[in-house]
Amino acid sequence: MTSDIANGAVIKEKLNPNAVKLVVLQREMLFALTPYSQPWGIIQCNADDVLTGGGFATGGGKDVHPTISAKNANGWAAALVNTGAHPH
Repeated sequence: MTSDIANGAVIKEKLNPNAVKLVVLQREMLFALTPYSQPWGIIQCNADDVLTGGGFATGGGKDVHPTISAKNANGWAAALVNTGAHPH
């Protein structure tokens, strides 16, 4: 079990060069930013994935504001608010 490994016990010099492979996955969710809307979503990782970070991107301009961008269980939650009269 990984809980039996002491912090700092696994170092590069002790590993076989082919023992560990880093795999980075990008998950995404798209949703519409209609006028005066507050869309949100939670992107879940698979049960055997390890979440290392998250966030969001928008080209919405000055009327689009983040309200949540945070870890949620084994996923990432993001919420936005469109305070303007135009969709983005």
